[in-house]
Amino acid sequence: GDAGGVTSVAFSPDSRTLVSGTATGTIQLWNIAHTQSLGPDLPGHTAGVRSVAFSGDGHVLASGNDDGSVQLWSGPPWRLIGSPLSAGMSGSVQSIGFNLHGGMLAAANDDGTIQLWDTRKGRPLGPPLTGHEAGVTTVAFSPDGRLLASGSDDETVRLWRIPGGQQSKPPLTGHTIGVTGIAFSPNGTVLASVSYDGTIQLWSVAHRKPLGSTFGYTGAILCVAFSPDGQVVATGGQDGTIWLWDVTSRQALGGPLTGHGDSVTSLAFSPDGGILASASQDWTVRLWDIGRHQALGAPLTGHSAGVTSVAFSPDGAALASGAEDGTVRISAMDRTAWLDQACSIANRSLTPLEWRQYLGIQPYRRTCPAAS
Repeated sequence: GDAGGVTSVAFSPDSRTLVSGTATGTIQLWNIAHTQSLGPDLPGHTAGVRSVAFSGDGHVLASGNDDGSVQLWSGPPWRLIGSPLSAGMSGSVQSIGFNLHGGMLAAANDDGTIQLWDTRKGRPLGPPLTGHEAGVTTVAFSPDGRLLASGSDDETVRLWRIPGGQQSKPPLTGHTIGVTGIAFSPNGTVLASVSYDGTIQLWSVAHRKPLGSTFGYTGAILCVAFSPDGQVVATGGQDGTIWLWDVTSRQALGGPLTGHGDSVTSLAFSPDGGILASASQDWTVRLWDIGRHQALGAPLTGHSAGVTSVAFSPDGAALASGAEDGTVRISAMDRTAWLDQACSIANRSLTPLEWRQYLGIQPYRRTCPAAS
């Protein structure tokens, strides 16, 4: 752990490594197979970290920082690429994102600008993108890499053509308070945006128009995620609830998923779309069975402060979470691994009650054939 809160976690594309960044500026790499840190913190950091990300090929690691800079490492083994990239940016980097189809990184700044970086050469790709009238809170590249979307405290979402960075006008408007999250559907045809105003808006990327009116619920929405098949979008609220929405009909799929006792800060679908993980200020991570619209087992505990970030490994075998107490937790998502672990610890089979608590919907069976 680290005395500074963990602000962001991200898996490498090969699922073998996790990176975590903290508010005090430490960057730590973790070996997933052995759930242990890979040596000392990465060097080169002075400012607090807001966001961390791996490039699509897994050979570049980036952090977006409180002093407005971006820091790059190449590896493995991980080595600093030059000095921090700042291009004269003021303010703080709120969000970063790699274009999966090349060495490009976007950094969203609370001074209202976005800087594109050539991560191979460590230099800016042109001047900062301007147009937002308040801090940029979130950025995301489209799956095909041809568009960059940005959300801002100015209540708008903007689209930028890549690689040139020309703004696709006019801005997408409809929210009445700042935008807290954006996400492209996996096929890139729909963009979702959520806001402190409690609404979610779906946009046609091709037509730059809203797909119907905004919808949502009372209270701020803090995070949004698409299911891997693009049919469902999940939102997490300040009121601790999670809603699932049908993308086509824009109707809620059942009632809210309830159980968190505080704001939901981060959401992630498993790669197969069967499980949704949610992080909360109530110190827990919860797993939800999407098909059955219910909690999957007991909450994952162990953090002693609000959980800020949650992510599945690309292979779906691990779930990582980072919290404000500076801790990172890595949980095995392979049910066989869970059962083996339970066997070795208890030296007996799970009881039917324990089975329901930890494995939810799976049919009960004895977990330790050799034990009682």
